[in-house]
Amino acid sequence: MAGAQTPQLDRLSFRLLLLGVGAAALALLLWGEWYVPSVSDTGFWNALIAFTVLGIASDSSFLPLPRISAARIGSSVVFVPFLASVLLFPHPWPLVIAGLTGVISQLVIRRKELPRAAFNTAQYMLGVGLGAIAYSALGGHVGFDKVGFNIAAFGALVLIFFAINQGSVSLAVAVTSDVSLREAWTRIAGGSLLYDLVSSSLAIALAFLFVRFQVVGLAVLVLPLFFVRHMYQMNLQVERVNRELLELMVKAI
Repeated sequence: MAGAQTPQLDRLSFRLLLLGVGAAALALLLWGEWYVPSVSDTGFWNALIAFTVLGIASDSSFLPLPRISAARIGSSVVFVPFLASVLLFPHPWPLVIAGLTGVISQLVIRRKELPRAAFNTAQYMLGVGLGAIAYSALGGHVGFDKVGFNIAAFGALVLIFFAINQGSVSLAVAVTSDVSLREAWTRIAGGSLLYDLVSSSLAIALAFLFVRFQVVGLAVLVLPLFFVRHMYQMNLQVERVNRELLELMVKAI
């Protein structure tokens, strides 16, 4: 069965992909002028820590995707705090949050192999960085004073983030196994794309609650955030059951 092969992370094609995604993420991190607040700005630094912790918690509670089980790919709601960080933090802090989340969650907590952890961290940063550029270019508001809703800017942020996230992971699966790029993309996006796009609106709520209530606002949204995770889990369980029934039918035939 296609996709049953364990990914070969030592392939040259994957190493080149990792190098390319990593270099692009680093270039985005170093690109442009950095906004560095004073050490006495405790509100900013507390917000940075809070969003990083929320990102780590969201990414650590991942759900394995049954569509390419051998690839050990997971799904999480980490995109919600990532997208919200773009609405609140100027460059380069959304990339810093994504980078810290990836390193701590992927390497320290989930104990993934270094190449896999590095790739996931880099693609997080690349998606957030390119999405943030598009968001700002289309007039999206960034800051803690208010949450200005610009549907075009936010839509571009969401679409670019998921295109980079799902596209890069699909490419990684394709170059480390015998699964075609088209098949990998179809299996990874699967029926979750609509969930992803709808759930992205929580990022606006998260940013708004933080602007209004600070850390308390994050706590208010934790319950609905993990309710969304539960909905993902139910959807994946239905997919798994349907897949198992189909395999039983095929064997019976």
